[in-house]
Amino acid sequence: DASGNVVRTQMTFPDKGPGSFVDMNYKHLRLTASYNEWQNAFFIPDIQAFGLSTSKKRFANLGYEDLKVNDIWRMDFNTTYSGSDFDTGGVWPFVERHSYEMVTEWTNFINPTDKWNLVAGGLYDHMNGHEIYTAATPMVVSHGDLDSFAGYVQSDYWARPDLKLIAGVQANKVKRIDLNASPRAGVIFYPMEKVSLKANYGQAFRAPSINETGLHHPVLQGSPDLNFEKVDTVDIGLNYDGGKVQGGVDGFYSKMRNLIFQDRSQGIPFEYKNLGKVEQRGVEAEGKYYATREWMLLGSTLHQTSQDQTGATAVTPIASFGTKAGV
Repeated sequence: DASGNVVRTQMTFPDKGPGSFVDMNYKHLRLTASYNEWQNAFFIPDIQAFGLSTSKKRFANLGYEDLKVNDIWRMDFNTTYSGSDFDTGGVWPFVERHSYEMVTEWTNFINPTDKWNLVAGGLYDHMNGHEIYTAATPMVVSHGDLDSFAGYVQSDYWARPDLKLIAGVQANKVKRIDLNASPRAGVIFYPMEKVSLKANYGQAFRAPSINETGLHHPVLQGSPDLNFEKVDTVDIGLNYDGGKVQGGVDGFYSKMRNLIFQDRSQGIPFEYKNLGKVEQRGVEAEGKYYATREWMLLGSTLHQTSQDQTGATAVTPIASFGTKAGV
């Protein structure tokens, strides 16, 4: 408090979430649907605001799978709906959000030879959402839609019995953002039986959301000129598959650029900006042991570090060291 005394407050946070799921198949048709709800609490330290929130997620996918064109070519078709609602229960920051996304995708699986596999496809994505500021006089502070197109191709080829090559690219075109291409490449080498070495490089892309570009909340503003986020990742691994004993060790490095953060340096209203650059590196080891047909032991361990453009470390919500084990 103002006198410098420590004040302790006891709060009860709910943490529950009802849900449902269904998955149905008929010949080549498949329907998958789910509903999930979470009731939880939030706390915003720098403004000393806390309250209870409710999130709802709706999902449905209708697909026609494994349409055979000829002996080397088959296709999948999917239409996916995702809906989301979020409500802070009429307390600060007085947020009520409703949004949905529709994705239609066509995927082709082509196998020209026993050594060569090819996956190619395209999709159309439509997002729509709005946010209501639920203070004394409710008002819509964000509303918009976002259309995007993507095309992708990836191929893997056995150059030799002990060497597989992988290459691919995904092109993304998002409303108000220039066309972007994200490549990927990899190699898997088997120097001896049961042992493999792999090296992969991949690039990922994320366009800013509707709120990040168009929000007009009294405390937080969107920026229509935001650029996309991009991530480059390299990982190198050594794996052993001895049947009853399996294991591997993998080292990775990721560089994330143009990360979108809330800029709070100028006070209220805060504003979304491309402020972030984070480098993350680490090593992971995992293993499995099939003691009998009924019993399997497994475990893994991860150590990682991260640093942003200011030199601050441990900037991701991931522990620097973690381990897991199971039976």
